[in-house]
Amino acid sequence: MACRRTAFAGEGARGQHFERHIDGDLVFLLVPDPAPSLGWTVKVIQRPRDDEDYSSVVTPPHRGVNARFIEGWHFRNSDNTGPNLGGVNAPQEQRDFSFVVKREDYRAAADALDRLLWRRAEDSDETRQQAMDVYDGVIRGEGTLRIHRLDLGNLAPGQQAWIDFMGFTVELCLPAAP
Repeated sequence: MACRRTAFAGEGARGQHFERHIDGDLVFLLVPDPAPSLGWTVKVIQRPRDDEDYSSVVTPPHRGVNARFIEGWHFRNSDNTGPNLGGVNAPQEQRDFSFVVKREDYRAAADALDRLLWRRAEDSDETRQQAMDVYDGVIRGEGTLRIHRLDLGNLAPGQQAWIDFMGFTVELCLPAAP
């Protein structure tokens, strides 16, 4: 896919919001978890519609642990007594995500994803295939967030670790205009 590349660096302390203008009205966000904040969620929005996360509809998996969610426990073992050496199934320092760049693609992907995730009695194999075709056809950008510095807190055994500080870079591939 032909794309326009852009990159930036950032950092954030526990509970801090991070925002970077991407292109046009598109904005990259790191939104802190609600208290007690364990980390952040990667979001791509289009101003002024802050409620429509353009990355949530096209970054699988859509159930379970997703690379868009960056939390301290991802980097610790299951009882929080040491680093995650592969025993905890969670993304690590590299977080790949996708996003749409237009509201009409967001709506199309969201509607198709809803039909694919929540089977209805009236859905036939044909309507599910149509939803899959729509979902696969929306134009996407791609992004990678790489964590370069990570300071964890709440490292007591049996507790859930959180992120005190994170330094990162983000690389984006924005779809080229036709």
